[in-house]
Amino acid sequence: MRALPHLAQVPGALVPRELTLAPERATSGLALFAFPITKQTWDTRREFSVAVSFQWQRDLAMRAPMDSAGRLQ
Repeated sequence: MRALPHLAQVPGALVPRELTLAPERATSGLALFAFPITKQTWDTRREFSVAVSFQWQRDLAMRAPMDSAGRLQ
C-alpha cells in the first residue's frame, strides 16, 4: 500500500486472487482492481465497469453509472 497510501485506510481484508470455494460456500471482502489510465482520465469517466473471470463459473460483468459528482450510483 506504499504506492497508494490513501487505500491503507480502507477497512476489511482483501479477497485472495486465487481463492477456491467449495460448493454452497461464500466469502466476503474487498477486491482491488488496477486500471492503466491517468488520474485525469479516471476522474472524468462516466461509468465504471469491470469483468471478473472465474475458473469454474461464467464470467461476471459489473457496470455502474456515475452521478454528477463522479461517484458510483
